[in-house]
Amino acid sequence: MKNKPSSKGQRRHRGRSLQSGPDALRPYIGQWVATAGGVVLVAAETPAEVVGWLAEHGLTAESMFRVPENEQAAGGGAPL
Repeated sequence: MKNKPSSKGQRRHRGRSLQSGPDALRPYIGQWVATAGGVVLVAAETPAEVVGWLAEHGLTAESMFRVPENEQAAGGGAPL
């Protein structure tokens, strides 16, 4: 389920259950996501937008993180 784009043009998603496996977070690559109970509550371009959305809707997340754009970013390796 997708929210309408915000005034800045970013698209936010909410209420999508996480699937298992490597493709579970593919729709959120490069975005910050907040999750609770195995569900993505919201995804946005910045952590401030995620926190703002949660506050606006009176929700609390169990976790918040940025979905890496590639395997190198996921592994934490610095570019050479």
